[in-house]
Amino acid sequence: MRVYIGQTRSRKLIAELAALGFGECTQRGEGAARRHPWIFDNGAFADFVAARKAGTLERYMTGAGFDGDAYCKAFAKHADSPAPAFVVLPDIVAGGRRSLEFSVDWYDRVHALSLATWGEVPPLYIAVQDGMSSDDIDAAILLGDGVFVGGTTDWKLLAAPGIIRRAHGLMPRVDDSGEFEQHVPVHVGRVGSGMRIVWSRLVGADSIDSCLPLFSSLKREIATFAAQEDLEDALRRFKPGGGIALEGMVGVIRRQFLRGDLDAEELDWLTELEEIIRAAA
Repeated sequence: MRVYIGQTRSRKLIAELAALGFGECTQRGEGAARRHPWIFDNGAFADFVAARKAGTLERYMTGAGFDGDAYCKAFAKHADSPAPAFVVLPDIVAGGRRSLEFSVDWYDRVHALSLATWGEVPPLYIAVQDGMSSDDIDAAILLGDGVFVGGTTDWKLLAAPGIIRRAHGLMPRVDDSGEFEQHVPVHVGRVGSGMRIVWSRLVGADSIDSCLPLFSSLKREIATFAAQEDLEDALRRFKPGGGIALEGMVGVIRRQFLRGDLDAEELDWLTELEEIIRAAA
């Protein structure tokens, strides 16, 4: 699992993060990427937070609250950098189906911006959010080059395991050659604590991002251990809280299965997950 850490201007910290193998998560309003590999986020979460504080969420949810001009201008700042590992298409945090439609509407524009900036088009990821139906999420998996699990924290923690399983082969898609692709990569946004990094590994995330390791050497040590040590050792270190949260997650998803929302193959995977958790207890 690849870990991308937010941007810093400290040369010492840049060197330390690079040595630890952490990529860089960059978004509009920031400077050119200083570590590689890097990803280019769209800044929609900052717009969501600002709208919530200003009491303008209703306008934000229409898509009018996304600063598209700033997003487009930000590409030029990265013209001298190699292309990112992926670009996140604009989205509407917690916007449900409207967010999916908004992302798809931006696809051609971001494709052209990427080609003009780097001479190539990196993978374009579609964000999935609160309020999206299973059909909306399936559409995001089919239409994008990858999936970015965003939205609110509670929704993300409950929805991400099923989304990852879906993208990693439960719903094969056809590529341009007519062959079936079995693995669409999934990135989970804003995963910083040791417990949640271990959770991301357990549920099979391909990559995550966080800014927490920028704040102290202890938080960097926690992130490094959680992301890179043997999985069972990492899980032991972050119990009991991590184990309780993970078992709670399994219980919630099992109830989804009983309602008919999950198939038997997914239930088998959840049983394996439970065994890993209990072995590390």
